[in-house]
Amino acid sequence: MFTEIIRNKRKTVYVFIYLIGITAITVIVHEAAHVLAALSLGVPFNEIKVMFFGINPGMKVPERFTSSSLAIYHYAGGLTAAVALLCVYLFYWLKNYRHKPSLFNWLLGAITITLFSMQLGQGYLEGRFHGAYMSGANSLFDSTDILLYIFVVFGWIIHFQIFPISKIKKWDSS
Repeated sequence: MFTEIIRNKRKTVYVFIYLIGITAITVIVHEAAHVLAALSLGVPFNEIKVMFFGINPGMKVPERFTSSSLAIYHYAGGLTAAVALLCVYLFYWLKNYRHKPSLFNWLLGAITITLFSMQLGQGYLEGRFHGAYMSGANSLFDSTDILLYIFVVFGWIIHFQIFPISKIKKWDSS
């Protein structure tokens, strides 16, 4: 099966393009959800700052808005992106895989569920443990990342159940 991947370079390129594209779109949706949540809480648009915490983009609102009412702002990014990715996963990739079980559809579904799991974990961490999450944002391996890895493992377990690998016959069954 994997020799077919090497032979079909076009599909391999499509997988990498999808990975880069869906990751970029996920980051945009995540940060846009933070902005919309801040605006709905009454934060003026000109007071929302775009920042980078290490390699991670982020939003910052003025200190006077820091209170328990900003919990929605903290949860919004990851959970909104997770819901969008779950919809793509269930309503597009699952349908495609059931119609045409190929390694190509399986891999694109796997990429989507991995990003979904990461966003769900980030949404939970940003909202529930915001201080710890932000203090570890500058490092690549932080204690809060362990929870993200657990979410990803559960996402993959679900993916292997919904998208059984035993149905795959070819890289592209067309």
